[in-house]
Amino acid sequence: MPLTRPGYKGSLDGDYVGLPELLKKAGYENFQVGKWHLGHEPQQSPKALGFDHYFTLLDGAASHYHDQHGVGLAVSPSGTASYIENGEQVSTLPTNFYSTQFYTQWLIDALDARANNEKPFFAYLAYTAVHDPLHAPEDLILKYIHLFSDGFEKIKDERIRGLVKQGLIADSALVTRWLTGTPSWSELTKSQQVDMAKRMAVHAAMLEYLDKEVGRLIDKLKETGEYDNTLIVVMSDNGAATVPRTFYARNMNELIWQDKAYPLQSIADYGKQGSFATLGTYNAQAISGPYFGFKTNLHEGGVRVPMIVKAPGANANLVNDQFVHISDLYPTFADYAGINTNDQRGLLGCSLKPVLHGETGQGCHKEFAMGYMGWRAYWSGSWKLVFVSESFGGTGRYALYNLADDPGEVEDLSEQYPDKVKELSEKWLNYAKEHGIANVAMNEVNDKYDQISDKFFELYWGQ
Repeated sequence: MPLTRPGYKGSLDGDYVGLPELLKKAGYENFQVGKWHLGHEPQQSPKALGFDHYFTLLDGAASHYHDQHGVGLAVSPSGTASYIENGEQVSTLPTNFYSTQFYTQWLIDALDARANNEKPFFAYLAYTAVHDPLHAPEDLILKYIHLFSDGFEKIKDERIRGLVKQGLIADSALVTRWLTGTPSWSELTKSQQVDMAKRMAVHAAMLEYLDKEVGRLIDKLKETGEYDNTLIVVMSDNGAATVPRTFYARNMNELIWQDKAYPLQSIADYGKQGSFATLGTYNAQAISGPYFGFKTNLHEGGVRVPMIVKAPGANANLVNDQFVHISDLYPTFADYAGINTNDQRGLLGCSLKPVLHGETGQGCHKEFAMGYMGWRAYWSGSWKLVFVSESFGGTGRYALYNLADDPGEVEDLSEQYPDKVKELSEKWLNYAKEHGIANVAMNEVNDKYDQISDKFFELYWGQ
């Protein structure tokens, strides 16, 4: 897809009003720290979007340690991750840098340094954990090794049953599926089992560290008396990742660079600076739990993520499983700030304030569509129409699921309900035309994904 096509540039372009710009006009001071991935040009910077103070990783991913290595030359062309702080290039990071801790501390220090603490603030804290490469302190990794020694099948089953027991998902979620070709745990060698368990332990350690740092920020807000009056949203951006480290390299020269930047390739070294472990497909599917799929995939495991919200004056411990979308956050933040967004052109979402305060149990998306790299999905009530290539767990054509009865997208109902397929496919085409989504022929999409599937799902076992 040409990167010049609107909506496919992967950067900030066009006529828009950034949320920080909107909030600044209402008297807010704006902070950004962490991942940006919206372009490197000045007009695409946090400052251009309305942030007053920022420490920003401009690239999509990087080492979590101070070595400042990118993940591949396709992501960071120089090999060095690009950080900027308030408009100035950051040439070196402190030797004790660990992304999750540093980002939290930077924001805490920046909030402490506010000239006028009575002024409201908006902070966008974009942690790079738990993105590849998997990096975490050794003591935390050791804490989790034993939990994953029985394998990805047991992990997935225990997590689903735990969610059912807590009443967070229905019993129907117990019926799931794995990507075709996934071996059983017993089919792996002992070394491969140790490898898979170590990857999960590093991932869990990253999550615990992340949880601790979010808690430290919350403690700071309580200390300053700002917690009760602060809207806090914690969410992930996509499902668990599957790709090996080599997927970030396009050719042999980039693989050679990656081997030099990340020379530690033994299982024992996973998590350390200079290592580059990734989850792998089997672990990623276990992490997705009841939902089939993974990052980059339009099945539920790739696009459905948890969101935790602490809203001023809202009911505590309220669980809502209605369809909401990230596009709802812009009008939600504006609503809490007392800003009317009715004159904003092109906003897809709506404020979630009525949902969060129990005034209604539903958001505004009774129907929704997505397009991703040629794949398609359309949600209408409990119905979901989805096209994903067969090599990535789909059918290579439209499949139809009833998510109310089948959240794991196990039973394709397209042959039983052809009229529903026709209805939703036409709606997707209309949505794509209205919003500029590329309508690529399914056979072309399938051919392209078949060509990269081996590289996408390949596992590079530790030495």
